[in-house]
Amino acid sequence: MPRPTDEIESRLREIEREYAGLGPALQGTVKRNRNRRVRKDGSVYVSPEHYTFVYRGEDGGERWKRVAARHLPAVSRMIKAGKAYKRLAREHARLTTALAVASIGKKNG
Repeated sequence: MPRPTDEIESRLREIEREYAGLGPALQGTVKRNRNRRVRKDGSVYVSPEHYTFVYRGEDGGERWKRVAARHLPAVSRMIKAGKAYKRLAREHARLTTALAVASIGKKNG
């Protein structure tokens, strides 16, 4: 049984409030790297651990940005907010479609 339009509209308003509360959001991942190099004399050098934020640019190509370890918690929070944003956007799209379909079935009269 379809949901009542009042219920759909109230959930859409809740989603919009949740959007506003998310704050800054990022969509991408964080990679942990260590570079390993072999020197001319045969010895091996392993760099200190560092982090890279990998994301899609405006043209759809892969981009990356180095992230200092001290900024990692903030970046992780923004990535978590980005995932929540995408989840809310999908739900919002489903609900707006349901609302539109419900309005098609109404009889004027």
